[in-house]
Amino acid sequence: MFEVVEYSILFAHKKTNLVYAYVIMPNHVHLALQPLPRSREWNAFCDYRQFHRLEAITRVLKSYTAAAINKKLGRSGHLWLEEPFDRIVRDQKDLDGLIDYIHRNPVRWQLVDRPEQYRWSSLATFYSGKEMYSGWFDLDFPRLDPGH
Repeated sequence: MFEVVEYSILFAHKKTNLVYAYVIMPNHVHLALQPLPRSREWNAFCDYRQFHRLEAITRVLKSYTAAAINKKLGRSGHLWLEEPFDRIVRDQKDLDGLIDYIHRNPVRWQLVDRPEQYRWSSLATFYSGKEMYSGWFDLDFPRLDPGH
């Protein structure tokens, strides 16, 4: 079931949001993400109304994973609780602290001794140094024509 959640988190990356960190725990998920604009036009980044809504991003993630997990388990009904906890990340120091908190969650739960030992975390994927994740945070932006 962990792989279904991980797939869904990684699938949305650079489509509706940037994923900065995640950890999939036995009974909850921590996720640091930044919504992206619905358009890749340069001016869409200047207007928050142009961005995908966090509520919509999490709704899609929860509904896809709930349907896939319920299908695998041969059951139906709710899987996720309605208790989102969002917070605004104000600067790089705040983001670094949040990523560290997320990655250390399996240690706090005594599932592993060190964060890098936990398989279901962004430390095992895009922070792993594996070639397939190079450019993880790179976004392609349209170039402004200097002649205009």
